[in-house]
Amino acid sequence: EGAWAYLKRQFKTIAVILVPLATIVFVTSTEVLKPDGTVALGNPYPDMAQLPFEQQEALANPVPATLVSLKNGEMLFQRYCVTCHGPQGYGDGPVAGAPFGKGPFGLVFPVGGPNSMAPSFSDGHIYTTISLGRNRMPSYKRIPPQERWDIVNFIRDLNRQGGRP
Repeated sequence: EGAWAYLKRQFKTIAVILVPLATIVFVTSTEVLKPDGTVALGNPYPDMAQLPFEQQEALANPVPATLVSLKNGEMLFQRYCVTCHGPQGYGDGPVAGAPFGKGPFGLVFPVGGPNSMAPSFSDGHIYTTISLGRNRMPSYKRIPPQERWDIVNFIRDLNRQGGRP
């Protein structure tokens, strides 16, 4: 009896609700229905792909370079960026190729150290690159916007462009 008795008990607990097809409402609009009483706050982070290049470059970093932001940025950099850019951002990570590394992907831009490209880029450029990717670098949209700004703060700290508080 073992397993069969268990399955019989399961079948007894399943309830089937039949609804006439005429009572089902199909929504064809793309508008999201909001619960009554809610107030739209807006999104403080714009959709980067919709902004022209000049506006992407001009984005100001809304996250102050606090110790918490820098530590979080460092942790995220170690998680997402080290494989290509290396632990200090020299462009010498395990998969980075010539001229800085020995891996298969050449021309990984250094974002820290003496050959760093980061000082010549705006915060908006670095943030947009993390968000959308550029050239060989993939998009990291899966990182929440605030944390992408933490990475920008950490990259600035690597280049001595934003002192630790």
